[in-house]
Amino acid sequence: MITTFGESEPIYNPGEIQQAYGDTCAIKSQQLILKSFGVDVTEEELINEAMTLQIYSPGAGTPLAHMGDLLELHGVDATMFDSANKYTLMHELAQGHQVMVAVDSGELWTSGFWEKIKDFLFGGTPNHALIVSGIDVTNEENVEVVLTDPGTGNVMRYPYDQFADAWSDSSFTMLATNDSPVELKNGILDNIMGMDTQDWMNTFSDVLETGVEVAKTVADYLAENPEIVVALQDVLPVFLADNAHDLAAAGIDVEL
Repeated sequence: MITTFGESEPIYNPGEIQQAYGDTCAIKSQQLILKSFGVDVTEEELINEAMTLQIYSPGAGTPLAHMGDLLELHGVDATMFDSANKYTLMHELAQGHQVMVAVDSGELWTSGFWEKIKDFLFGGTPNHALIVSGIDVTNEENVEVVLTDPGTGNVMRYPYDQFADAWSDSSFTMLATNDSPVELKNGILDNIMGMDTQDWMNTFSDVLETGVEVAKTVADYLAENPEIVVALQDVLPVFLADNAHDLAAAGIDVEL
């Protein structure tokens, strides 16, 4: 049964997550993502590159519109999403893509009465970038996100609602890589291909009950990874036959 989209455990060494300066969160997040793609570059080197490109200045940080520029500079293509949502996030994480978002850090680190007052008086104030490593839907009543946070140097779990409140201050701005690091993709394939027939039936039944957007996520993932379809050729025909009506309602091609 798929209960976590993305990673449930850290993929970075604990000692390498912390950003070096108070305003280099976007740069550090990109450095971690680049490392997962095998690009060996330091935070200091990226700072210098960002200053040369005039997309970072000490004390001001990185503008939202440029928070993925260093990835592109080093050959990692990414897509920026405006007004993303939980399902956009799940869709990207399910493919092993690396995801970075802009948030109001106070609503994660010191969430409480004064943060609510600040939002009321001044509106949303995104001031921090971090990596969303995973989203855990094991408990539908308490969905959690796994955040790799260069501001704290930790990998932490937060209730999705608290995370969404912090994320909403950037109008749900999200950056996702167009590809996944090889080791992450292989890990996803190993996990999926290790399922037996009953696990697959349970997984897809749960997906359909969760909603059509999540069903499309799984369908898209299978379409982009035909090797899984081949490995599951004995399972998919039964699944398609049993769920053809629900799949059609979700707009999913039953010839997948």
